[in-house]
Amino acid sequence: MINVTDHNGTFWNPFTPSCQRAPHFLQDIIDRRPLPWLQGKTLLLVGDSVDRNNGRFFCEWANSTNVRITSFTNLSASANEEGLEEHYRVLTQPRVCRIDDYDFEIITFFHYGVEESDIWNDHHTYIPPGILELRINNLLKPMFENYHRKPDMIILNSGTPHLKLFVCGV
Repeated sequence: MINVTDHNGTFWNPFTPSCQRAPHFLQDIIDRRPLPWLQGKTLLLVGDSVDRNNGRFFCEWANSTNVRITSFTNLSASANEEGLEEHYRVLTQPRVCRIDDYDFEIITFFHYGVEESDIWNDHHTYIPPGILELRINNLLKPMFENYHRKPDMIILNSGTPHLKLFVCGV
């Protein structure tokens, strides 16, 4: 359920009526209530533009003032500090959203789906490699080798093209 005018009205609604509704942690974060389980944690969200936007909107709702686009080689820096131009390729750059009150970070890392071949060469936002395993090994691992924290949780999302598998039961 989404309510764009009242954040309290936005929540996950279970498909099965017998399932209990999830806790409303977003409002707890907005209100900066104590959440010891969140303190000092890092969430790595590996996904496509849907996940990038979800991370962005979460940070906006949580009133984070510490959001930056980073480079593939230095998660601590801002992409603009490294002279990257604002163009379509910046859309695939990693993003870090920090909520200082919790010492909590969401890092979003763009991937091109879970294709078995590198089919994205002609795409305007393409930064190789496109195959997930190579992308993780060649780009993601080095980013965290030089960063002051490691992910406590990694969420890998294959994106919207695969939704038909869940909706249609294929």
